[in-house]
Amino acid sequence: MAASRGARGAAMWQARGVRHLAPGAGLQSFARLLAARASQAAVADIDWPVFLQHLGQPAPFYSGLALAQSPAAPEPPANLAQAEPGGQRARVIALVRERITRELGFAELIDTRQPLSELGLDSLMSVNVANRLEVALGMPVPLVKLIRGPSVEQLVDELFPPAAPLADQGPRSAESSRVSARSRTSSDGWLVFPRPVAQPRARLFCFPFAGAGATAFRAWAEGLPADIELVAVEPPGRAGRIAEAPVTSVKMFTDGLFPSLLAHLDRPFAFFGHCLGGVTAFESARRLHEEHGAMPGHLFVSAARPPHLLDREGGFERRLLASLLHHPAFDPLLPVHEQPDAVFAEVIRQFNIGATDEFLKEPALRRALLPAVRADFAMASGYRAVPEALPGLPITAFNGLDDPYVTREDAVAWSEYTRTTFRLHLRDGAHFLVVDDKTFILDAISRELVAQTGGR
Repeated sequence: MAASRGARGAAMWQARGVRHLAPGAGLQSFARLLAARASQAAVADIDWPVFLQHLGQPAPFYSGLALAQSPAAPEPPANLAQAEPGGQRARVIALVRERITRELGFAELIDTRQPLSELGLDSLMSVNVANRLEVALGMPVPLVKLIRGPSVEQLVDELFPPAAPLADQGPRSAESSRVSARSRTSSDGWLVFPRPVAQPRARLFCFPFAGAGATAFRAWAEGLPADIELVAVEPPGRAGRIAEAPVTSVKMFTDGLFPSLLAHLDRPFAFFGHCLGGVTAFESARRLHEEHGAMPGHLFVSAARPPHLLDREGGFERRLLASLLHHPAFDPLLPVHEQPDAVFAEVIRQFNIGATDEFLKEPALRRALLPAVRADFAMASGYRAVPEALPGLPITAFNGLDDPYVTREDAVAWSEYTRTTFRLHLRDGAHFLVVDDKTFILDAISRELVAQTGGR
């Protein structure tokens, strides 16, 4: 996982005072711990003052390790509205820029007009950024403002609305202009192009899993051939559309998506969907075929039950019910998406997805993101499959051998939805292959798309 983040991942940890352990040092520590018969231990290479400073608030758990000096807060921003252009407001922008650059792990300062969502800021990182900025600015930073992915300048304008817009700082550098040009969004918000391609060989439309949006696929663009354009689907209720009401049915989903989707089918295209995204991708393909005579060149799904098995009662559901029956707030008469937060959180944990606990333990993050997750569960609950194969639609499925939700038999059942090629890749891993097995999935997709379009 660490290696997959590359140099930027290492920089992000170093900004927190944490350095990657060299393999040799790690093995030496492991051998010493085995010899010492320690039942619990943690080994890390940490600059404690930097690490504790990053936490923002004192943590008693670390009190015996080091004393952290709180970062010096800037001049109180109360008089920001009266500041002269280029004065205090510019200093606050510089401070916010520096804090966010450090959090994102970039070696050079970010462009203050570049949307943070385009720079890789996700929901969990937004929590760290909000905490860091609250300490630096001495004021609350609403998490929802960050989740929307504004630029640094837009964020400062939202935090201090009386302030006049910052005067134009002149032309951007060639580098910042190049980076900014690498992402665009359709006018209705449904489609995000992380790396626009002027004349793409093909387009890959990526459909998100429950509660997710385009952010889940932004990093994928760099893993595809340069002439294949990735297009990430961004449903309402998340990221830049977090203020919009999420959709609660597959028909609402396709009704909203199609106006933008239809405008970008002028090139060969394929669909990819993870978990619930597999079903929304298939339904979009089916509706395209029925209503517009169009068809993706390929459907890729990962960790996804096929449409007719989405609501099946299997081992996962039995284990989940057994767990929930012990929960005092569980109401057996309510569907999953209508359960109280504490119960719904337990349902989410059963999928064994990384960072789930970090997401659930943040009240502001739960308030911001759970409505979209609930809406997607409602979409799955109300969905009724039309079990029919689409002629000429090759399907490739990826599935983890340890997936608690989708069995091998579930993945094989996708073969019933095609009258042509079906491939199944069984991989080491659990349910979150979309992240944990990204490289393999992208390589497989790239080969198929290149072959589909007659390239080498």
